[in-house]
Amino acid sequence: MIEFESKELGTIKLIGDKAEEFPMWSINRYIDETCNNYNKILIITKICELLQKGAVDSQFVVAKKSVMLFPKKSIKELFEYKEENYIKLATKENNPEAFWHIIFNYSRPIVFFWKGDTFTPIIDFKDDDAIKVTSLSYNSPPLFDIFGAIETLYDLALAGKQDEREEEAHIARQLGESADNYRRIASASQVINDERTPNGVRQYAMKGLEEIQEKQNILNKKLGIRIANIDKKI
Repeated sequence: MIEFESKELGTIKLIGDKAEEFPMWSINRYIDETCNNYNKILIITKICELLQKGAVDSQFVVAKKSVMLFPKKSIKELFEYKEENYIKLATKENNPEAFWHIIFNYSRPIVFFWKGDTFTPIIDFKDDDAIKVTSLSYNSPPLFDIFGAIETLYDLALAGKQDEREEEAHIARQLGESADNYRRIASASQVINDERTPNGVRQYAMKGLEEIQEKQNILNKKLGIRIANIDKKI
């Protein structure tokens, strides 16, 4: 069993002010890409968290193929370890480029962590913090309710926003909290930039995070996405 920092779970309600201008397949594309970006950020931050706790590079491997689109089992049950089907974060050539390339460029990458004889995926669609679209309304304007780790959903919803401070204050009022308290939610960049994260990993992780956030920023702008409400799971 892998132990991660406890993540605050909840639902973010998003409004797409421009979404009604697009066909349903555009909405589906937005949801698909947002889910993929969420999973990639979780992978990045969980790698950093484990390294901060003393894990070493050689304990991480990424599968050379994406998770199938319609899996009938959990990820742990779908994959078995055969060395030729995986790429380690640490290699003899000390070049982690191939490892990170898969994470940032494959649709549904999956990273496993070795601990003793245990080979465990660091994210799984059956985990408590797995992203779930719990409600979708195509009325005017379209609404999305998305459940998952609040800090990761928050990062995605605000990707590229220039008026983030005003947005934070608005959200804080909805939650009955001060904006300063709400800002204490650990963003992905804060997790990555922790001084305990090895420098090499930090550089790759931050570069990848910036690319993911830019992709999400483009998606958010196309649909005019803004946060309507955040409901923390108690």
